[in-house]
Amino acid sequence: MPGFNDLRIGWRQLRQDPAYSAVVIVGLAVGIAVAFLLAGFVRSGLVADADVPARSRIARVELRYQNPAVRRCGGARRRYR
Repeated sequence: MPGFNDLRIGWRQLRQDPAYSAVVIVGLAVGIAVAFLLAGFVRSGLVADADVPARSRIARVELRYQNPAVRRCGGARRRYR
């Protein structure tokens, strides 16, 4: 059994250096969790409008207005010399 030898080596390493093994196991668990979270996020973004019958007719409405009470100094475009 080729996989049994890998398990024996892993068990031996776990017993010899438990702190390093714990760090490796936690890192692997965090990596797998992040991969699943990102996959779920991407999937939810792709199928967000899947149940809408006429999704090609969806429009996005934005409202932008200037508040006269707020004075602006030119914003991020202004360069100071």
